[in-house]
Amino acid sequence: MKRFSVFEVFKDVVKSTVEHIEYSLITIDSRDVKEGSIFFAFKGEKTDGHLYIEQAISKGAVCCVITDENYYDANKPLVLVKDTLYAMRELGRWNLGKFNGKKIVITGSVGKTSTKAILSLVLSQKLKIYEAFKNFNNELGVAIVTSNIDLGAQYAIFEIGTNNPGEIKSLSEFLQPDVGIITGVGHSHIGRFGSLKEITKEKLAISEGVKKDGVLWINDGVDTSYYNFPEGINVKKFGFSKDSDIYIEELNVEKEVNFIVNFNNFRYCFRINHPFSHFAVNALPAIALAFENQFHYEEIYRGLDKFVPVEGRGEIIRTQNKIIINDTYNAGFEAVLSAVENLSKIDAPKKIAILGEMAEIDGFEEKLYSRLKNEVEKRNDIYFYLVGESFKDFQSLENVSYFKDKSELINADILKGDGVYLVKASRSKRFEELVEYLKKGEENAV
Repeated sequence: MKRFSVFEVFKDVVKSTVEHIEYSLITIDSRDVKEGSIFFAFKGEKTDGHLYIEQAISKGAVCCVITDENYYDANKPLVLVKDTLYAMRELGRWNLGKFNGKKIVITGSVGKTSTKAILSLVLSQKLKIYEAFKNFNNELGVAIVTSNIDLGAQYAIFEIGTNNPGEIKSLSEFLQPDVGIITGVGHSHIGRFGSLKEITKEKLAISEGVKKDGVLWINDGVDTSYYNFPEGINVKKFGFSKDSDIYIEELNVEKEVNFIVNFNNFRYCFRINHPFSHFAVNALPAIALAFENQFHYEEIYRGLDKFVPVEGRGEIIRTQNKIIINDTYNAGFEAVLSAVENLSKIDAPKKIAILGEMAEIDGFEEKLYSRLKNEVEKRNDIYFYLVGESFKDFQSLENVSYFKDKSELINADILKGDGVYLVKASRSKRFEELVEYLKKGEENAV
């Protein structure tokens, strides 16, 4: 439990029925409230958190933080503030000030959540770890996870994302990481940034918050030649280049990925229980940090061996006659290319890629779909079911069937055979419905 002074921490309090709060959980979802929670009532597009104040209190909330004075009641544990996000952010700042462990902050166009999970699995073999839950990586998400930080942890692991220029710098300066990690740079949100170079600058701005004498690990595929890093931070690289501080020397893909890592001129063999090779690259910062914390090889190996992708991020589902790869969370350009390349490396007689339209490439559709078409044409070991208007021009390819929507694909009655099925799309396309259909076979899940 954590205890704080309402007026000292929140700063923008209008009035309050409580002076001190002792809490165990911060939440914005009344369904998650339990004994000892603080419920922050946010007004959203679809609902208003103020409508759930009574429910939260009945479930054991020690306090509700609100902005609508119409709901203020002197007989209930309520704090009326001007801005709930600002109040929560200040609570997060207070927690960070109390935290004596080290902070790892991850950004990148792809791989943030899996890198965070791998770091947690490896480092927790020997250390107490706080892993920021879910993929809470925007301003609100970071406020939530810092407000919930375990003050007794030796390492806290966060991820940060961006929708607009300046957000990475702001979040990094708020978190002040001891260790920063850039997993890679891709075309996600390119419509808002205008070029890959501007996206790269945004990701590299994580360096502005890294502590003096801190470390910034960067995927060696990221061009950093034009960026002036702040003085006092140690920039290191990871990937496949022999010039990097840690790199993969050899990699073999079968049902799993076996790879040899070179770190400080020593070679180590590791395994990821998944056929997608990018997870091996995502593991490199964890391996390096573990060795730097005097971990034994066996401890690192054991942590990596426990890694399983979460639902929608490369999750493998085995049915009687199918292997389904549920990769329905992200469909950025680089993520799609990587998934297709990984599918191609799998040794199987029948491989099918079901792709939805790419996301977050506004203004660059023609260029990126043209590049994707060339990639699809080269992969003659894969048959593609392409869903969405953006794929119309792909119909001339011999290894492609085009469908205008999910229903048309299902009604074509072609998803019943055996084989390895990659289902790749963004969250908004709800391709998890196709995953369910593949799992159930004859039953229509849509």
